[in-house]
Amino acid sequence: MKKIKFLIISFLLFILLIGFLLFFTCWSDSTKSLISQYAGIIVTGIGFIIAIYQLRLSTNQYFEDLEKKKKDYLDLTIDIKSIDTFHSVKTQVVNKSGEDKEIDYSFLLITKQDENIIEKTQSILQYLDLNLKITCTNNFNYFKNYIPEPLFINNSIGIVPMEFYFSENIAIGNENPSYTYSFNNDKIKLQEGIYSVRFFIFPKEGYHRSTVDSLIIK
Repeated sequence: MKKIKFLIISFLLFILLIGFLLFFTCWSDSTKSLISQYAGIIVTGIGFIIAIYQLRLSTNQYFEDLEKKKKDYLDLTIDIKSIDTFHSVKTQVVNKSGEDKEIDYSFLLITKQDENIIEKTQSILQYLDLNLKITCTNNFNYFKNYIPEPLFINNSIGIVPMEFYFSENIAIGNENPSYTYSFNNDKIKLQEGIYSVRFFIFPKEGYHRSTVDSLIIK
């Protein structure tokens, strides 16, 4: 930006100098004509340089904006409502970037509120007899290939794939899709207590995101 300002100021000063030489000197008409011709060439060259530089700045800004949109996170919401033994988990994905976002995997993770989710997912691996190691939430996308439908273990932990986001929708564009998962605890039989229900999404590009709400089982 400083360079373009310098060029514009230099351009204006040059025009003022040429105007002074043409209108406030006693030089001959032929000399003034020669100065005018050379000045025209120089002015055209400076204008061309300014235009090219401005185009470069605009192009760089355009691609920077595109790159930023690709990196922008999707916003997530989760809201849980309960009536007797029936529980509904409403999720929503909001794309504010204007750039289409593809979701590779999405799921709900249900655990007791005070439990370590990394340790609890290890019990899922043991239950499925999988020789995988999960050390952080980045590894949770491993479950995509092994848990095709809702899975509840020991009446205290559950994983619910959200195919609506990564299978039914090709990409999330300028829209706010939502999906509600409902269940009857008379069938699932989660133990009494306070649970954390986490909503995870893993986009095709960028880092995964999650949000959480509380579920109370009486």
